[in-house]
Amino acid sequence: MSIQTSRQAFNQPRGQWPRMLNALPAARVIAAAAQLVTPFRVEPLQLAEAGLALLRMQEGCFGEHFNLCEIPVAEAAIELMDTTGRRAKGGARVMASEAGYAHAVAVIDALLAARWPGWREAAELLEHGWHELQRVEAARSEIRQRTRVDFSVLSAAGGDDDDT
Repeated sequence: MSIQTSRQAFNQPRGQWPRMLNALPAARVIAAAAQLVTPFRVEPLQLAEAGLALLRMQEGCFGEHFNLCEIPVAEAAIELMDTTGRRAKGGARVMASEAGYAHAVAVIDALLAARWPGWREAAELLEHGWHELQRVEAARSEIRQRTRVDFSVLSAAGGDDDDT
């Protein structure tokens, strides 16, 4: 893990950590969390659960609200305790359909926030997720550049139908 890159990923706001982890395969995040949590006792503050949330939008003309779609949401909140009795809290609310995935993200969140043993491995996961997000953003940027529309050409060609 490169020190500079890991700092870029780790120094992102804590609220972005689940997004970086979500860019990785869920099985990888769950397996890493299971391995990293072994020296600690895990106490749930909120049982991990998964379900559907309605994405609510507001119509622009009349201001009426409507439900655009349902999205899968999983959330968990945990507290880790080490052998000396120290505690660290972590939580996650992610767009996923597995409650176990939210639990894993909450474990990694707690380890990273407290910088307890295993946090470097968790930071490496963040780094990989950060790289994946950067790759996706570069691909999206390239697509936006290729599909750019020059509206000045339309007005110069007399394509404005509002005058008729």
